[in-house]
Amino acid sequence: MGQGITRRQLLWGAIALGSTQLLLTRPSLAARRARITVSTSRELWDAIGSDRTITLRPGVYDLVSIADTLTESSPHIAFEAVYDGIEAVIRNVQNLTIIGPKDHSAKIYTQPRYADVLRFDNCQDITLKRIEAGHWPDEGDCNGAVLQFTDCDRIELDDLKLFGSGTYGIWAARTNELHCQDSQIYECTYGILYLTACEDIHLEDCQFLNNRQYNLVHVERSRQVQFEDCQFRNNQVLAQWDAFFNVVDSPAVTLEDCQFINNSSTKLMNQPGVLRLDDVRFTDNTFTDV
Repeated sequence: MGQGITRRQLLWGAIALGSTQLLLTRPSLAARRARITVSTSRELWDAIGSDRTITLRPGVYDLVSIADTLTESSPHIAFEAVYDGIEAVIRNVQNLTIIGPKDHSAKIYTQPRYADVLRFDNCQDITLKRIEAGHWPDEGDCNGAVLQFTDCDRIELDDLKLFGSGTYGIWAARTNELHCQDSQIYECTYGILYLTACEDIHLEDCQFLNNRQYNLVHVERSRQVQFEDCQFRNNQVLAQWDAFFNVVDSPAVTLEDCQFINNSSTKLMNQPGVLRLDDVRFTDNTFTDV
């Protein structure tokens, strides 16, 4: 007989300890995780749900565009009215991954300017990877972010291209453990990131380019917000009394190993002490409060 412990021996040991759930649940969850490949907006609508990975073929996806053609409802997608149309809301979904091709040729667009491009409500364990998303052909106005998360937990954003408009690249409320890496947010019309009542928000190895208008990063009643190895370049705060970072009722936001290049703003932060800077480099910016 071999010297290793077999799975059956582990199982009987777990039974003796009353711990069978750990051994039995993980394989069964993996076995139940569906893998679906889609190529149209309707196929994406049909595929949205829990415990699945959706692979997008190259093309343009717009859930709003198919709303008028649907004759049945979905337990996980609702359509809500906005000023100039409707927006799609993905809700009550767990353990969902949506992944695009390596060349970012899967694009998620929406036309109503007041709609969020992708909105998630009350969702957990969501991963978005290798997707381009934004408003097209018109810029958003007033309310429409690119990605919005409300009452969500454990969000992974990887290798995304989020473009303006949206008003903000990422807007989140009451959301915890949102991690964004190796992504770009560019040409958004109000700002880069808007957080309220969030915790554990980490952006790493990201680029923020040519965003403009108001407080570009707004952090309100949020904790553990960190930017690591990120580059901020050619962004503009055009509102006279706003700052690049507006941090309200929150611990200091951490910036580690980041670069600020050719940004225009009267000030970097709304008040002293709201940023913790660690190895941050500044080149050709107009703010002077650092």
